[in-house]
Amino acid sequence: MRYTFIFLFFISFSFCLKAQYSVDAEIRPRFEHRMGYRNLPIKDTLSANLITQRTRLGLNYKNDKLIFRVSMQDTRTWGEEGIKEDLPSIGLSEGFFTYKINDTFNVTSGRMHFIYDNQRLLSNTNWAQRNLTHDGLLLKYSIHKWHFQSGHAFNQIGDPLFTTDYSAALAKNNYKFLHFIFVEKELGNLFVSPVYIAEGYQRRKTVNVVDYRQTAGFTTKYSLKQHSIILRAYYQFGKDTAGTKINAYYLNPEYSFNQAKFLLSIGAEYISGNDATDTLNRDVHYFSTLYGSGHGFNGHMDYFTDIPRHTKKAGLLNPYIKLQYACNDKLSAYMDVHYFQLANEHLKAGTENKYLATECDLGFKWSLMKEISIQSGLSYLSASSTLQSFFNNRQSTNNAYWGFLMVTVKPK
Repeated sequence: MRYTFIFLFFISFSFCLKAQYSVDAEIRPRFEHRMGYRNLPIKDTLSANLITQRTRLGLNYKNDKLIFRVSMQDTRTWGEEGIKEDLPSIGLSEGFFTYKINDTFNVTSGRMHFIYDNQRLLSNTNWAQRNLTHDGLLLKYSIHKWHFQSGHAFNQIGDPLFTTDYSAALAKNNYKFLHFIFVEKELGNLFVSPVYIAEGYQRRKTVNVVDYRQTAGFTTKYSLKQHSIILRAYYQFGKDTAGTKINAYYLNPEYSFNQAKFLLSIGAEYISGNDATDTLNRDVHYFSTLYGSGHGFNGHMDYFTDIPRHTKKAGLLNPYIKLQYACNDKLSAYMDVHYFQLANEHLKAGTENKYLATECDLGFKWSLMKEISIQSGLSYLSASSTLQSFFNNRQSTNNAYWGFLMVTVKPK
């Protein structure tokens, strides 16, 4: 009996070695001091101070054929709930499985984060305490150093018995269908990545009519020792939710110099927009950055993260300089400088200056230990009279600033 027990023990132990179980967690409180964050302050206005927190717990299973993950999270502002209240607030951040069909092809299904390239078009928007997630299907295929990823999603309201009417979601600007293809290939020092994204939106005041906004383009990067040149170019076409023709584009050239602890990036974003003085043109010319991150691209004060809404559909020109310096293995610092200008006129009279603002972001990150990191930052924005008019308040000040201190604890 004793030998039988030992035999069964080793059999079960060897079986467990073929599978991996893990638990990961995150607690991320963030203090913010706001005096002009996302909105210009008025003279004598008091600053806002608050602490938000994200709490997350993830369960993982993995073997030779299957990956399974469930991640629950709670996001809140300290004090928004009464100390005697118990309001349900835990939601599903991720809940998916991946099945490996063979060495080159696998399928993922469920609730997941779509994160691609530099996260300009598809991102989990990790800066926000509540991440952006999708319910869908993801196919991955690799052969001869070519990597293909294709995602698909279909959304529905509730649990209906008839029709697939999704009009109630239009107020949330949510898609009914989503399809995308990302391709990656390295050719020596050259990296290329074509992309195609199609979003199907139910046309307003209809039940079955779906219009597709489509985005096609590429990322190409040429690297040589310490230097690299990157170009991202996208063209947007199709129709919007009103059935209007779309003709918009996005350009982002960038040069980077990387030497040991120092990284310098110089570039510019051009996001096309409508010209209010061209009253005969009825097409949509404002480019949408879809479901990408804005916080890391258009200034940390988030004045121009929701394109095209934040620029009155007139587009945006954003030249920038970014510096990063690694002081040591645990401490690093950064500085970003942005110059914001409208790409087109937002008034029919064309009387306002296109210049919007200049922003400078400073910050550091300190890895206290493997599981704990501390980040802090300070941002300053100098606004123009044009930006003041965006908020319909000429009495606002030209200067705005914002600071934060965030602790991230991620045990596994």
